[in-house]
Amino acid sequence: MTMVPAWLNDIVREFAAGLGLKDFALNSEGAAALRFESGVAFRLEYAMDCLTLSMSAESPADVAAAKLLLASADPLRRGRFVLRTGIIGKPPRAVFAVRLESAEVTLGNLDSAMSELWRAMENFRRRLGA
Repeated sequence: MTMVPAWLNDIVREFAAGLGLKDFALNSEGAAALRFESGVAFRLEYAMDCLTLSMSAESPADVAAAKLLLASADPLRRGRFVLRTGIIGKPPRAVFAVRLESAEVTLGNLDSAMSELWRAMENFRRRLGA
């Protein structure tokens, strides 16, 4: 079981409330997730004193999709966070993720990271034709 600091869950709850979500917080294992109607999944996970935000969607598992994924997170177009990318799972899912050290977890940073993840995912899905 992961011990989630109370202050961290307070920030996550405030962030979720800004999205119109009630009672959204990290569970006893340090994770929270939701799926949008579009099929895109959003996940928060706390481990090793870091909070990882990720967004994933179904994707082909081929070289062309991997190239589109990388192009969607191009360093010249991204914002202030390092976007990690990959295609994982069965069925395959394209994933974008941002990892924040505990000291970086603020409401503003969660909002900004979510915006960057959303922008990258929408760019990927548009390029993929989804």
